Amino acid sequence: MSQNKRGFYRLNVMIPLSYRILSEEEAKAEPLPKEEANSAYIERHFLDTLQKIEHELHTAVEKIASKSDLLASALHALNSKINLALQTVDKRQLAHLMPLRRVNISGGGLAFIIEDAIHPTDKIDLLMQPLPEEDPILVRGHVVNIQPAPEKSPQAKRIAVEFENLTENDRRKLIFFIQKKELEQAQIEKAKQK
Repeated sequence: MSQNKRGFYRLNVMIPLSYRILSEEEAKAEPLPKEEANSAYIERHFLDTLQKIEHELHTAVEKIASKSDLLASALHALNSKINLALQTVDKRQLAHLMPLRRVNISGGGLAFIIEDAIHPTDKIDLLMQPLPEEDPILVRGHVVNIQPAPEKSPQAKRIAVEFENLTENDRRKLIFFIQKKELEQAQIEKAKQK
């Protein structure tokens, strides 16, 4: 697999980012919507992640219940309250629910480290929100490079993903974000020189 030379400027930065790996068959069976995805679609699309978290929480509460019914009841009530609040979340607020990940990003793709199994033919759906005041970006990409990242863990790998069918509006958001971050970095460097 050759390294993709992504267009535009590239930037190493932390952004709110969730991802979902799909096989070629899954990607064909589950195309992304042509128009912008609403909160309900995004929640369904990334339900696997939410279900994993829900399962981990349920397992932990069951263990706690063996020691304290009162604490377990309180945690169940808190989880119900959070679930209710999530149902009313505006999609611009989704960034608060996504993990921050270090990425190398450009207007054409990104690279980041994962620990999941991935194959060169897989597709990857990315949900990111580089600009908190803008709607999140949901885009599908294809893997253009997979390299081991043993400095993180034995199963870690650095993957490079090229965006497929990124809308002009979403590309504009990415380019604006990159330019904004570059300007911030230049101002920091200038301040250091004084």
